[in-house]
Amino acid sequence: MPMPALLEVQRAFAGALLREYDRGVWPDIAEDAFSAPERLRIYRNTCRSTLVQTLRMTYPAVERHVEREFFEHIAGKFVERQPASSG
Repeated sequence: MPMPALLEVQRAFAGALLREYDRGVWPDIAEDAFSAPERLRIYRNTCRSTLVQTLRMTYPAVERHVEREFFEHIAGKFVERQPASSG
């Protein structure tokens, strides 16, 4: 089986950050103390929390008007449906 191009691996990895059970990228993830799904879950949680925190800092007035839990929930949904297109 030919090795995938770096761009293909990067796109698959980015997609796996949005979809919880994307097995297509697992073979390209090194395993040692953590399995590929565990490593992806760590990246996914870090990515999501960073994006939610960014929304929190960008829209502090919105967070003040709704409960923190609600803001985190709705910001998480937004991040899932509208992934960032740049840093």
